[in-house]
Formats: sequence, structure tokens, C-alpha cells
Amino acid sequence: MTEEKHTPVQDTGSDKPWVLVYGTIADTTFRMFIPVLSLTLIGYGVDKLAATRPIGILIGMCLGIVIAVLLVFMQLKNVKSKGGK
Repeated sequence: MTEEKHTPVQDTGSDKPWVLVYGTIADTTFRMFIPVLSLTLIGYGVDKLAATRPIGILIGMCLGIVIAVLLVFMQLKNVKSKGGK
């Protein structure tokens, strides 16, 4: 009988729970940071053009927060549905 040699399969890290946790944290941070910052900057630009000093920034920031909250809730719903399968 010949002895078969098996080469070990390389671990890609996709099955490690910390990869999922850190990926989710990074994705959540991205979903919160980008809408708030971008809409605040757009509000600042509108304030510069229309000379309406704090109004554009406040509206942009509020819209960014609302969008960020909605995106995080959507992500949470997605993570919960994946965890249940």
C-alpha cells in the first residue's frame, strides 16, 4: 500500500469570527461617517453660496444623521438575517 500525502488547506481567515466582527465594525463606521460628513460639507458649501451661515450646515448634518441611522438599521437587519441561517 502506498501512503498518500495530503497537503493542508491554507486558512484564508474567512471562518474566523473576529474577521466578521471587525468587518462589521468597519462597515458600520463607514455607514455613519460618510453621510454625516459629506452632507455637512455640502451644507457648508450651500451656506457659502447663499450666505445662510448655520442653516445649510445644520440641515446637512441632520439629514446625514438620519441617513446614517437608516443605513445602520439596514445593516443590523442584514446581520441578524445572516446570523439566523
